[in-house]
Amino acid sequence: MIQALLVMLAVGAVCGLILGIAGKKFYVEKDTRVEDIRALLPGLNCGGCGKAGCDAMADALVNEGADINDCRPSKPEVKEKIKEYLAANAK
Repeated sequence: MIQALLVMLAVGAVCGLILGIAGKKFYVEKDTRVEDIRALLPGLNCGGCGKAGCDAMADALVNEGADINDCRPSKPEVKEKIKEYLAANAK
């Protein structure tokens, strides 16, 4: 019984070590550009841009190269901030 317990403990420790190393080696950093752009948009979810809402517009701006001028409720200074952000954080 003690031998089985020690074997299970060893197997658990090895699996934990492997998972810990794999977690560090294969870590993928999250792209926060969509969330940052979404925070700058007005948040009305009006659909005036032709997208389903501000979340879809932010995704289109970052990933599809959509035009910020399609967002009618945004003020000109906000549109300029978004353009500057996209230019500075392009991938």
